[in-house]
Amino acid sequence: MAWIEIRGKQPRVYWRTPTGRTYEPFASVADADKFVTLGGVLDGDFEQARALVRGAELAGLRLPTSDTAHGAAAMVAAPNEGVYPPETYTLAYVFEAYVTSCKARPRGKDDYRRDFRLHIAPYFGEGTDVRRLTGRFYLPGQKPDPAGAATGTNVAAWLEWLEQRPAFDRWGKPTDRALSPKTIRSLHGLLSAALEYACRVEPTPLLLRNPCAGSNLPEAIPMPMHFLTRTGAQALLRHLDGMAYVVVLFALYTGLRFGEIAGLDIRDLDLDAEIPTVQVRQAWSRVTVAGPKGTRRSTRMLALPKTVESHRKIGFPRFLVPHLRPLIAGRPLDAPVFTMPMGGRLHHGNFLVRWFRPAVEAAAATTTEVPADLRIHDLRHTHASWMVRLRPLNSVKVRMGHRSIQTTDRYLHLLEGQAAEDVEALESEFPAEVRPLTVEQRAALIDRDLPLSEIDDCDDLAA
Repeated sequence: MAWIEIRGKQPRVYWRTPTGRTYEPFASVADADKFVTLGGVLDGDFEQARALVRGAELAGLRLPTSDTAHGAAAMVAAPNEGVYPPETYTLAYVFEAYVTSCKARPRGKDDYRRDFRLHIAPYFGEGTDVRRLTGRFYLPGQKPDPAGAATGTNVAAWLEWLEQRPAFDRWGKPTDRALSPKTIRSLHGLLSAALEYACRVEPTPLLLRNPCAGSNLPEAIPMPMHFLTRTGAQALLRHLDGMAYVVVLFALYTGLRFGEIAGLDIRDLDLDAEIPTVQVRQAWSRVTVAGPKGTRRSTRMLALPKTVESHRKIGFPRFLVPHLRPLIAGRPLDAPVFTMPMGGRLHHGNFLVRWFRPAVEAAAATTTEVPADLRIHDLRHTHASWMVRLRPLNSVKVRMGHRSIQTTDRYLHLLEGQAAEDVEALESEFPAEVRPLTVEQRAALIDRDLPLSEIDDCDDLAA
């Protein structure tokens, strides 16, 4: 009989032997559960299961999923005998099978393939047998040359190799920047998802345990967010005019992503309602499409918003209506609300270089309220920072189109300095009648002698 216990953050499988109880540690509860299943396949011989698992680690094999334990045990006993054609076990085949089956949108799948081509295949090799991939540990002699060609099979060494890699631009050309910790974590997550897919293939898994499990990942440094005050927003707007002025004003007071603003059609606006509204149903997004002679090229087209939660209908201040009416007057409903001078939809790069960045530089030179490195996306952060002071957090989540409330939680620190404002609002909105105590009442409270039976120590603990 075996059971699972959590010691600290480490799951352990315990079982009894003739000399007492023993255990085997694992990186996750799921792996511990798989080990219990494997022990059941071996008729409760957990010592044999331990030997098989440790031997499988050395051979690059992994633990089975619970519903394929018998096939997995056979793989451990005969690691060189695959039940699928040899090409099925190659990293390129497994990765493409995962990308094809996952629920990501076409743009996301193109990004996955790009990341595989630039950061995963160059180290491991497309034809590498996934059964030979190992996890977080390696011998000193196995450590690869970070600048060398790839023949590695160890995930931990690959992560160190990534730290020496440059970032690439959208055209696949190296830049002078190193990969950020956040990007490295994302690449590890992508490889881990593909290998986890291999662990769950039915009727027999390609892998018995995910070699990415338990990896030591670099600490992600969040990108700094800038929040404009009302004074800062006014300073920025003073250096804009025409269409650019309306775009920035609209972004500040709706919190829409730039791609959502660029994707708005006239039919998405309701300026005649008592509270004007905007419907977000599409976004102007960068996608990769097939080019001539089997090549791929990047272009922009209308696509679904970033998440399901991004499909939303929100209101905006009435003072925006006079700015929007001239833009849509006499134009068809399927025409874009905001356009470039030549008539096409907004282009992020052109808008940034021609209008937004010059306005930021001019405003930053006159006031400290506008950071010199302000980004277009910081307009969305600014709107969220304004809303968390006015509305409940869940309402802000819905308005911003966040998938998770944890994303909205990033703005809670802005409320830390509002103690005085909170007290003033509480006193004004919920006043209470104050009844001063008489001298006799005050003396009675001070001199009251409670019997021990009325004193509950738990009250102090609860307080």
